[in-house]
Amino acid sequence: VAVSYRVSGGSATVGADVAPMAGRLDFGPGETVRTITIPIVDDGSIEGPESFLVSLDGPAGGATLGAPD
Repeated sequence: VAVSYRVSGGSATVGADVAPMAGRLDFGPGETVRTITIPIVDDGSIEGPESFLVSLDGPAGGATLGAPD
C-alpha cells in the first residue's frame, strides 16, 4: 500500500524555515510505520519555536487513512 505526503507551513515558512518536501511512502506487507526526514533550514534569523505540518492523502493499494485526532 502507499500514501502521499506533503510538508506545509504552520508558523514556519516552507523554503525559508523548513525544506519543501512531498512524496510517496510505500509500505510492504506487515509494515505500519515509515520515517520521513524533514530538513530544517537555518535562515540565520533569531526566532522562537515554529511548527510545520505533514499532510497525508491519496491512499492506494487498499489503504485507508483514519480521521485526525
